[in-house]
Amino acid sequence: MTKRHKSSILDLLMKYANWVKKAETPDVENYHILPYDEAKRKRFALINLLYGGVFFILIFCAGIINHPSSRTAWIFYPYILIMIPAAYFFAGALAFMKCPVNLSKKQWESSLARCKHSAAGLLILSVIHLILEVIFIIVYRADGVFGKEAVYLSLFAVIIFICIIYGKFFDKKLVNNLT
Repeated sequence: MTKRHKSSILDLLMKYANWVKKAETPDVENYHILPYDEAKRKRFALINLLYGGVFFILIFCAGIINHPSSRTAWIFYPYILIMIPAAYFFAGALAFMKCPVNLSKKQWESSLARCKHSAAGLLILSVIHLILEVIFIIVYRADGVFGKEAVYLSLFAVIIFICIIYGKFFDKKLVNNLT
């Protein structure tokens, strides 16, 4: 084994050791303190869960529409990909149901931060999907595909609108006093 290979293996081992040290760091208590009592936290947790349910219902409804673009790979695969942040959002909303008012860093990251990042991912993927759908409608406009495609397009416009509303709700009600 050459000296170069030994140093690269040693570098990899050091990176792994540093990663393990970071993973073993203790949880930071009172990382995020919600500005309300337990009853209000439960209400906001339920609202978060409802947002996740609405995302799933809208994505499911968009999927059951038998539109011509669903038979193309560049529409179908992004649609499947959109389900990942929706599921991740719902998992974060479920985790927030069990959290106390004073969240530790791990609780924050597994609940509210997960919801925030998933909603942002859902927004970005929905905008990309909406653009791809508009391109499909423009390319195949002579085939008369506009009816079902318009319904499908409107469902993703609603998802985008709800993501924006959730972002405003999150900023106003859930993130106004990080410690």
